[in-house]
Amino acid sequence: MRLTANVLVCSLALFGLTAGASAQSGPPGPFCRSDTDFLTATAAVLQRGIPAFLEVEVALQNKTQGRIHFDPRRFVLAPDQGEPVTPLMLEQAKGAVRDPGQQIFGLLAFGIFGLAQATQIQDQWAREVEARFFRPGELPPGGVVKGSVHFIPNPRLTQFALRLEGLTAESGERLATVHLPNCLRPPRPAAPAASSPTSAPAPSPTPAARVIALTARASTGPVVVSVSNVEFGRDATALTVMIENTGATEADIFSAVGDATLIDNTGKSYAVRMLRTDLADRVGPRAQIRGRLAFEPLPLPPAVTSATLTLPGIRVGDEVYEIKITLRF
Repeated sequence: MRLTANVLVCSLALFGLTAGASAQSGPPGPFCRSDTDFLTATAAVLQRGIPAFLEVEVALQNKTQGRIHFDPRRFVLAPDQGEPVTPLMLEQAKGAVRDPGQQIFGLLAFGIFGLAQATQIQDQWAREVEARFFRPGELPPGGVVKGSVHFIPNPRLTQFALRLEGLTAESGERLATVHLPNCLRPPRPAAPAASSPTSAPAPSPTPAARVIALTARASTGPVVVSVSNVEFGRDATALTVMIENTGATEADIFSAVGDATLIDNTGKSYAVRMLRTDLADRVGPRAQIRGRLAFEPLPLPPAVTSATLTLPGIRVGDEVYEIKITLRF
């Protein structure tokens, strides 16, 4: 039975579905960004291995003193070649992962067991699509929101622009379309070539990032924040952060993460990168969370020797706290 299951999973992988891949998303691809006087928007292609569509994760931050209404159904992907396309609706995106071809293949190759396995994998994908689907809503002043929009573009797509239409101010006034140019679709990883016994060993890859271990901690009220390491990458500097709530009331860190700042010892400030940040937006009573908090890339030490992380607007009940932590590299 185990051999049959392994063969089935490998066979389904040829059709673009695997059980392991459905457990978590891959890293975001190269991102694009636009700053206007009312909105900051970033977008990146998620490499999740679903061949049915292109998933683009979009993050929005309101820079005004009023609410902004947004409708991701009116976003437009404009490819470098071909016609612009609009996002799939939720049921369309869920239906795209439930390709009956995989179910038929599983049934014909492995019988009822194969059909059940293929259906289970597709159901996992559909649940993930629904959980990440970007729905219409509104952004409060300074608020940040993130979600995925799904497109079916030309399969040869390599570069595109994203147009954010359907934005309106709190007064009902229609806001200008936000353009995110030069968005890239990362190439699919090539399959490793088979090596012969006489072939020379491949050279060691150049490290993509430098990681420095830290022991930095600060607290205010019931909230404790610790930073255990910093990863200096080419595209971002990421902090491994643990946030603990020692109180009996839930801590809301949504605004704190969106407004986080990192200022190095020369006084230069680095903006947070929401698309590369994976912290939850709340910490339950007497609970803790752990994740990555990413910023624009800092120079490698010794060009910088320290930085101050600030997390403002941490809400616990009616109280609002701010935490500052000094990170020494």
